[in-house]
Amino acid sequence: MNRICKTAALIAFIALVTPGLAFTQPSRDAATPEAQTASKGADVYVQTLKGVNAYTVSPAGKIALIKGSPFPTVGQMEGINGKYLISAGTNYLHVYAIEANGAVGKQVSTLNTQSYDGAQCGNTNGNGATLDHTGKYFYIELSDSCYAWQTYKLNSNGSLTFIGSHEVTDFQAAVFGNGTNSNIPTIDSSDGFAYAVSGGNSLCTSFVPFRKALAGDLEANSFFTESDPQTPGGWSPLMVAADPNNHLAAVLYPLAGPSCTSGLGASGNRLASYTIDPQKGGISSTNSYSNLASPSLQPYTIGMSYSGNYVALGGFLGLQVFNFSGAAPPTALTGVLLSNQPIEKIAWDAANRLYALSEAGNSPLYIFNVTPAGLVPVAGSPILTGGGGAYGAVGLIVVPK
Repeated sequence: MNRICKTAALIAFIALVTPGLAFTQPSRDAATPEAQTASKGADVYVQTLKGVNAYTVSPAGKIALIKGSPFPTVGQMEGINGKYLISAGTNYLHVYAIEANGAVGKQVSTLNTQSYDGAQCGNTNGNGATLDHTGKYFYIELSDSCYAWQTYKLNSNGSLTFIGSHEVTDFQAAVFGNGTNSNIPTIDSSDGFAYAVSGGNSLCTSFVPFRKALAGDLEANSFFTESDPQTPGGWSPLMVAADPNNHLAAVLYPLAGPSCTSGLGASGNRLASYTIDPQKGGISSTNSYSNLASPSLQPYTIGMSYSGNYVALGGFLGLQVFNFSGAAPPTALTGVLLSNQPIEKIAWDAANRLYALSEAGNSPLYIFNVTPAGLVPVAGSPILTGGGGAYGAVGLIVVPK
């Protein structure tokens, strides 16, 4: 597996981004049943220091703040399946009902993660977490002395049932993921596999593959294989996002040679595509260095559209969108937009509307309609979410309806 020294990658990568929590979606899309993507409206949730702001977006793209925002929740917003919101505090998980109008309702259950296997690794505060696409299985990392992923089933009444825990070895949860300081895995379209990015036992970045066990819990994918784009020196992955058709988009750091300490610098980053083996979860790419897209910004977070036709990158200074077509090399749809604005979170709805959130200042939320011709801001964009600033490893969730 091609790798690059974690220290070198961090120097090249972090030097151009602001510290603080990133990816979600997420910059991460909300985990919702595929049936919900048929309609074109959406509910949008932004974590702020004063609570969760909830917005409703009409099929025409008109956005309105839902009465009662910001809604008080304990801890950080981690996942929404359209019926319930899950948040995480230092040790406890909290589940809140989502009302018919999209508002965040009362707490319906709570659970102490320290009562289950995996607690030996630490607490949940500020760590990665995600729901699968069915909205039934919730995965959260516990870390301090080690790294463990706990799995819970979200029941129809809003209660949580512990399914299992998997301890990740060799510091495999320490670096990146879907953003600079978050290690949230991206889940493939079959819900059978998940992929993160980390330092590995040689302190070099690499893919960290998971698979879903029969009970629904995450475990290491021992069948994983990797075939990278052709290049003279090799690659190191920085962040990944899955499309709805068994493919991954990955930002790769190019190596000048096989050594972990040799790289071409952050400006040499490329955006590649991989095909996922639906049986074993291995990934392979037919791309090569000569035909890969070169981002015009230093990427900080990544987000794949629900359609799988576009992938967006947010950076310390701006936003850029690329065409994505399965195994083919991605191509640039736009140059750098919002070049004076840090973009830490990205999400999409089912109508190819792109949501780009900045955690700076009043935390503007930019909304664009995306077409093959480019990006057009929706009326009223950007929305100033305020509330003391947006934050959190997830921070932004979009639920199609």
